[in-house]
Amino acid sequence: MRTYLRYAISVNRKAPANVQDAARDLFEKCRKYSINDKLKLVLMPINTPEYPLVMEFIEKHKEYAYRNIFYEHKFTKKEIDEAEYYRLATRSIVCVSGSTEFNQYCCDKKTFLWT
Repeated sequence: MRTYLRYAISVNRKAPANVQDAARDLFEKCRKYSINDKLKLVLMPINTPEYPLVMEFIEKHKEYAYRNIFYEHKFTKKEIDEAEYYRLATRSIVCVSGSTEFNQYCCDKKTFLWT
């Protein structure tokens, strides 16, 4: 099973301007993985070129970064077997129909799985 990172690319209000700018720049680089632009929430496979950038951002700005540092989710065979398929932009995504904690962030379409 592939592992996916779910992370809100944001910083707290007390962050200096340069850190806030860095968060905005990082979100723009990762926008293709966005599942909620308002929350700046991304869901990406950990083997993408942007993944190390996110991890570097978290490490460098950990005192200001979003408090839920990261969440890795390994989709089970059952989740994948029960998946419903959708398209988003030019990327294929799978909308897993099983109940997960992502539900609240995915426009009531359950969890997204990039393929």
